[in-house]
Amino acid sequence: MLSNQEFMMSGSNSTYWFAQSLYTQGFNYPNPYATRR
Repeated sequence: MLSNQEFMMSGSNSTYWFAQSLYTQGFNYPNPYATRR
């Protein structure tokens, strides 16, 4: 999943990646911001 997020972040879809990351990580991790670098 990390590789997928890095791939999307590399593109110009930063807004989509941000929203998608919060939505996806929200179900996989207790704190979505914990996985952000």
